[in-house]
Amino acid sequence: MKLALKTVVRNTTLRGLLLIFCAIFGHSGISQVSVDWIDLVGVTVTGDNLVRTAGGTGWGSAGAASASTLSAGTDGWVETTAQTTSTPRMVGLSTSNLDANYNTITYVVYLRHNARLHVYETGVHRGDLTNYQVGDVVKVERIGSTVTFLKNNVIFYTSSIPSTTDVLVDAAIHTGELSNVKMSSSFSVPGQPSFTVSKTTATTSETGTDDTFTVVLGSEPTSDVNFTIAESSMEGSVDKPTLTFTSANWSTAQTVTVQHADDAVADGDQSYDITVAVTDGTSANEYDPLPDQIVSVTNQDDDVAGFTVNESSLATSESGTTASFTMVLDSQPTGEVRLNLTENSDEGNLDQYFLTFNSANWNNAQTVVVQPIDDVIEDGDQLYDIGLSIDIALSADEYDAVPAQIITVTNQDDDGAGGLNQASGWVVNNGTIHPIEIPVKVGIGTQNVPDGYQLAVDGKAVMEEVSVQLSGNWPDYVFEFDYDLPTLESVEAYIKSEHHLPEIPSAKEMEENGVELGTMNMLLLKKIEELTLYAIKQETTIKNQQTTIEKLVTQLKTDNQKLMTKVEDLYQMMEPDKKK
Repeated sequence: MKLALKTVVRNTTLRGLLLIFCAIFGHSGISQVSVDWIDLVGVTVTGDNLVRTAGGTGWGSAGAASASTLSAGTDGWVETTAQTTSTPRMVGLSTSNLDANYNTITYVVYLRHNARLHVYETGVHRGDLTNYQVGDVVKVERIGSTVTFLKNNVIFYTSSIPSTTDVLVDAAIHTGELSNVKMSSSFSVPGQPSFTVSKTTATTSETGTDDTFTVVLGSEPTSDVNFTIAESSMEGSVDKPTLTFTSANWSTAQTVTVQHADDAVADGDQSYDITVAVTDGTSANEYDPLPDQIVSVTNQDDDVAGFTVNESSLATSESGTTASFTMVLDSQPTGEVRLNLTENSDEGNLDQYFLTFNSANWNNAQTVVVQPIDDVIEDGDQLYDIGLSIDIALSADEYDAVPAQIITVTNQDDDGAGGLNQASGWVVNNGTIHPIEIPVKVGIGTQNVPDGYQLAVDGKAVMEEVSVQLSGNWPDYVFEFDYDLPTLESVEAYIKSEHHLPEIPSAKEMEENGVELGTMNMLLLKKIEELTLYAIKQETTIKNQQTTIEKLVTQLKTDNQKLMTKVEDLYQMMEPDKKK
């Protein structure tokens, strides 16, 4: 029931001064303001604190509400900062101010004396939901028709009951006080100069989605009220840069459409502000002090950094047939983008090995020609890859993470059996290539070419350099943390048993099978790396032993000094006996 002892305190002067302060010093988005408390029951207002003064403790004997209301469809909130975790108190949003008890508050958060947060909705307990501590900011917020409960701006409960009417701030105190209570500036006192912007955030998309918000006055003006609607970005615009309200249409909401802007840059979602401001000098005087209100807009990006290649596979021919492909960027870069091109074969080459795009030519396809290399080997059609990758050091940042792509090329062979132009081998004499008919396998000084080999030499060979391409795993893994290094005991046992190192072929195996240089080099390196690890381990052991010896020597010196002292003491004790 309505309490008869409620005291009405309408702090309109304070709120008016606050509005002037905000207009002078500005704000960002919906600012926070002090609550203009009225209907004080068993409480007093000290700064932004609502302090219980009623004797004793209990619900229903201490509370207050705001003079301002949050209009239906308008976003807003009330918050309190916890200064203690040991007193029970509640604050929230309510459709009406019936009494000083919590069970008539529509949406209320309960800061319980055991450092836990509960939620009640018109007296119905929604749960013991989370903990809180001193300094936490606890908020009840309405966006659209959805009411949420937040701690430090993180939602811990969302109401299933939509809020579609005007609401006010309502509080109830069991013990102690509600500290630093603030509400959003979107609250307004009925009958006083104010204006309401229906939402604080808006979302548009480069795919074509726009958004809207409305503006309406809170009271009839004494003359026209003009608004400037200004955006701060190239990411969007408004369809109405100005609004005008009169004494005839002041209560009719006017709609502003936030129009998206579509660029070709992969710049991610972009945020900017739309400022709704009373135009001073051309508006009713009572509306001039009102602070600007901000709608924060996010324009969602639909561009992705990348590049498109028109072919994934190509074919060239040793007879002279070339191939080509084109490349183009997927979005306009913020700077230059350089694409590096590589080929991993001697079957073909490219007419250019890098391409440069910029903000002007990013969507103009550039062509690369793949040229075949004609050899005289009957080697069949050969496959190789062309790699396409972003040069990170020379490209706009948004393109750094774009993955590389590969084009597979088939260079068709034109060599076959018979005729010098289709020879299956060649010799070089004084720099001149002489195609010859030779078998697939070549033996020099021998006719015995083992299976699996293409060339056999019986005798010595002189060459400036031999390059062995390995397909195995180079033994850097020996230095990995989880490598299982054999113990020296196990190596010693193996040598005694087999008379050679583990994994190294025996003399007999080498005589029978020869030595594969690449494999042997890997095995020898592996043994060198293992030997290095043994040496490091031995060095560590020696250092530890040296440290232990030094400690023992020091201790021995100390003990020896103590012993000498005791001997000296005994000698002194024996001196009187000698005199007798």
